[in-house]
Amino acid sequence: MTDSTQPDSTPQPGSPKPSRKARKPSTAKAAPEKRMPFHTRADEEPDVYHDHACPAGKRILATNYEEGTGGRQRCSICAKYGYEQYATWMAANLREREADVAKRTKKLNDVLADIQKLEDEIKQLKADKKPLGDRASRLIRLNETAERFTGEINKKALFLNERRELSKNYTEAYSGVTAKHPLEHVELLADVGMNEARDRSAHAKKCVMYGWLNFNGGLATFPSNPKQISDWSLHESRFRDSPDDYSRASYIASLTDSLHAADARLADSDPAAHDPVHGATNWYSPKALRSMGLQPPDWSKKFKRVKVEGIDDDDFIFMIDPAKDGKQYLYRPDGTARP
Repeated sequence: MTDSTQPDSTPQPGSPKPSRKARKPSTAKAAPEKRMPFHTRADEEPDVYHDHACPAGKRILATNYEEGTGGRQRCSICAKYGYEQYATWMAANLREREADVAKRTKKLNDVLADIQKLEDEIKQLKADKKPLGDRASRLIRLNETAERFTGEINKKALFLNERRELSKNYTEAYSGVTAKHPLEHVELLADVGMNEARDRSAHAKKCVMYGWLNFNGGLATFPSNPKQISDWSLHESRFRDSPDDYSRASYIASLTDSLHAADARLADSDPAAHDPVHGATNWYSPKALRSMGLQPPDWSKKFKRVKVEGIDDDDFIFMIDPAKDGKQYLYRPDGTARP
């Protein structure tokens, strides 16, 4: 989390123009369950709303809060590529793998039927004391084929069960966490965990979530500047751009960890007792900076370093902004203002 180490996301040619200034929040108090954020772009009529990570164009940071989204329709691209894409991909992947196992099982059953037929022929020929011809060698080959098919099916069935478990774990995590906390706050913190600590442990993800809420005074709020969270605009596109199924499955496993970490942070009623980063408000990754040929951010020279248990110093250095003096904050689910 630095203002000096991450480049701005550059819109691709033909991307929509950045969103116009957000409308002023309504003065009317909305029920908490209706205070959902929605986002609009300057090139559209106000009957469409977007998620905070709409892949249709540049990241939309301006958030409007009203009593729900009214008659607005969710952007079709958001609906396709938001958090729904993970469950959609897993369902399609499971169907594909189940069909493959079924197809191979049918082939194996056909071979087993041929083996049985050939064995019956050989048995009858022996009883009649007639020559077997090439039936013995054919039987050997068929048994070898059946053995090979059985090994392939067992391997694919094991892999299929692993994917079923992945789908079950993700679905239970997402539905369970969003049933307890506001959906937009769950997805926001899970995004923070994935952007900052995607390939790290669930503990590392939880640490950056505590740091983010400390930084924002207990508010689960979006970055006011995309540089505050590493590659903030790339989160869900990383999944779409993954090179293969294995990478996508690994991504979802990491996202499941991030959802559990978000649950732990949002449910913490006594952060002073449980905060693993001891009030840290900022952090940076020495390893990531070295990979980009960059030095630690300038602000790190003025901030107080905090030793965090279970975090390798090469992965993250957590620090406290002297202006905030290590204060720890309760999560404020109804808060909407920036600190």
